[in-house]
Amino acid sequence: MNYLIVGLGNPGKEYENTRHNAGVMVLEKIRREWDFLEWSKDTMSNSLLTKGFVDEHQITFMFPQTFMNLSGSAVRHYADDEYSQKLVVVYDDLDIPLGRIKMSFDRSSGGHNGVQSIIDTLGGADFARIRIGIGNIEGDIREHVGVLDTFSSEEKKIIEHQSNKVSEVLKVFVNNGKEEAMKVANT
Repeated sequence: MNYLIVGLGNPGKEYENTRHNAGVMVLEKIRREWDFLEWSKDTMSNSLLTKGFVDEHQITFMFPQTFMNLSGSAVRHYADDEYSQKLVVVYDDLDIPLGRIKMSFDRSSGGHNGVQSIIDTLGGADFARIRIGIGNIEGDIREHVGVLDTFSSEEKKIIEHQSNKVSEVLKVFVNNGKEEAMKVANT
């Protein structure tokens, strides 16, 4: 079975280190860890793609080159009728503290425009999501952060650590299914 893992973010140099690009930042680290090929441009879906294998499962990573609120137009080119069992969307969530992740399945967008675009385009919410915490660290009293704020070098290290957990969760997802993956992600 082929899996499609979509990392949400905005294209362009000015967005590379922003919190809104946490999804694609995490996938980039996993791409290197799993020794997938470099990203290549796919004009049909207007996205960057890379492919590889985890065990016997073929996996495609996608970074839509549309802006966040148009992500669904890129995903629809690769998500077929069986997408619900093999699609995972990785994206930022301000309501989750930096350093934590959560996985869910068949939920609303929670106000995330990129996820809403995918739901609208596919005609349903029946796919897995891994939300990357980009909010204030628990107990931190700094003023609220925004999605277009950049990560500090210390915060980038936390994102790298989150990438390790997401990598583990994705391996469990492709080998053992979404229920087992959610147990790993949400502990």
